[in-house]
Amino acid sequence: MFIKLLKYEFLHTGRNLTWLLGGSAAVGGLVSILSAIKEPSIASFGGVLLLNVLLLFIAGLVQMAGLVLVLYNTNKSLFSEQGYLTFSLPVSSTQLLFSKFCGNTVWLLINTIVAAGLDVVMILNMRRLVSNIGDEMLSTLENGLAFKEQLSGMFQFASLQGVLNFGGYLLLLVLVFLILAMMVCIFVITVSHVRPFQAHAGLWMILFLLGSAVVSGSLISTIAKLVPINLSLTLMSVMGENPTVRVNLTTGIVMIGLSVGLFFATRYLLSKKISLK
Repeated sequence: MFIKLLKYEFLHTGRNLTWLLGGSAAVGGLVSILSAIKEPSIASFGGVLLLNVLLLFIAGLVQMAGLVLVLYNTNKSLFSEQGYLTFSLPVSSTQLLFSKFCGNTVWLLINTIVAAGLDVVMILNMRRLVSNIGDEMLSTLENGLAFKEQLSGMFQFASLQGVLNFGGYLLLLVLVFLILAMMVCIFVITVSHVRPFQAHAGLWMILFLLGSAVVSGSLISTIAKLVPINLSLTLMSVMGENPTVRVNLTTGIVMIGLSVGLFFATRYLLSKKISLK
């Protein structure tokens, strides 16, 4: 039964996010096509810049909309009329909570990757734009070559392997953050429906979310300072350099620990403090 529940969660959440992810990918592809049809130049600088700023705005909007949809669906499926059916399923509160957590986190990760893809398209378009502008200025300015190199350096990419290494490391950081963020959100939604908070659940969600963010951030920062566990990594950055980065592993460890603690706290609330029967 749990496997069926997990499969349903992935399909249900994905069904609600498909149009958002598909639309975002279509917008990125359309902007890329429009940029490829006409060579950007000084004359078209304003239009191309506006188009790519709009693309950057859409990337942020996609990320926010995905989070809102996921949290709305979670609240609706647990604590609205659908909750009666959800809580009547022959699964434990642990299985129910874990299925919600897995489905939400995976789809939010995919949503983040799509938004990051839109950012990459923007950077590629701007790199092409400044390169063309530099070429045009070479014929009119003596220092046109230096100007082009200076502009191109702002959007320079390293080798493909370097970008993949950097992207993999960044994706791992995003995943750890999403795990904690999703567990905090599910905990906040759940505790907001416990008496006496359920009368004004929407207001308590906001208050608990702000409080959880402050407490989690302070706890992570304090422990990271007291117990520094560092790991040195050599990464190829998007600027084509090879910096040695010291990664504080304590932060990730504490974030995972908080996520586990919130999971069991939420499970307790679901099994002992909430009943829609």
